[in-house]
Amino acid sequence: MSDILDALYGEREKRLFQAEAEEYCGCFTEFIKPAWAVLKPAEPYHHNWHIDAIGEHLEAVSRGEVKRLQIWVPRATMKSMNVSIFWPAWEWACIGSWIRYWTASYELGLAGRLAGKTRDLMASDWYRNRWPTFNLLKEGERYYSNDQGGTRLATAPGSTALGEHGHRIIIDDPINAAAADATSRVVLEATNEWYDATVQGSKADPMSAAEVIIMQRLHENDLAAHALSREDWTVLCLPERYEGNHPYAWRRDPRNEGDLLWPSHRDETASDALARSLGSHRAAGQMQQRPSAREGEILKRHWWRFYHPHLFQDEELKNRRPRFQAVVQSIDCPQ
Repeated sequence: MSDILDALYGEREKRLFQAEAEEYCGCFTEFIKPAWAVLKPAEPYHHNWHIDAIGEHLEAVSRGEVKRLQIWVPRATMKSMNVSIFWPAWEWACIGSWIRYWTASYELGLAGRLAGKTRDLMASDWYRNRWPTFNLLKEGERYYSNDQGGTRLATAPGSTALGEHGHRIIIDDPINAAAADATSRVVLEATNEWYDATVQGSKADPMSAAEVIIMQRLHENDLAAHALSREDWTVLCLPERYEGNHPYAWRRDPRNEGDLLWPSHRDETASDALARSLGSHRAAGQMQQRPSAREGEILKRHWWRFYHPHLFQDEELKNRRPRFQAVVQSIDCPQ
């Protein structure tokens, strides 16, 4: 009798797992909630509408409707958890375990840790019970594979990644925003050259491979801008505070002017403190996704005033021209 009961309980559990697997495959954000509990069992999960927005765009990539996607969001908003950790695990379970991922971040160790967390999730009992359709083979942190042909490579600008190709190119924070030289011309140009020379040759199929760049904006010539100058991209821009006149404002953003992105996670006090710590230039890029040429913290661009050229071109206005004792130019060229 106990054997029969065990079999019945086992069958019921199997069907429950199958039902949950179908539910989670039907909606990426439904997958995130239990997956979070696997990786962060002691930390409660707090949902927010922006996670649904990111999930919706990633599902469009999975369906082949979007081939070039950029997501601009501030720090500490689950961007890496959603894109670099949960999404590849969801795709191997629900889209195809044959998919090959070519992933990169600004530092090789970070790229490896993100890939490792995806591997840990897929090796968990929770995941294996619901999707026993493939087995992990090579289980390193920076490179692993499964028995259905799927692979994941983790690399970084300047690291060797030749010979590996991906159906998905995921670039998560290609430049370290915390570095003192994060917006220097040398770093920007090196990253953009890496993208042109290495990333573009790493697609498994140049026609169907999808690229996802997720980052906080750092400079008007950062990788996001560089890639936009090369081809058309779908851009999901979610600034810290909503700006209706933002050039990349998401038309379905539910906020009112000035509303925070995730107030239950970072309230007014915390957001203002972060903005002060970054300074006006960095906050404009990293928080509001509005990078511009750096103007400094002492002399603001909007303080400058100009004389009308007619004062110096029209002889009848000669007596109205300002008289200068000296003309001084100060040029700061640290780069």
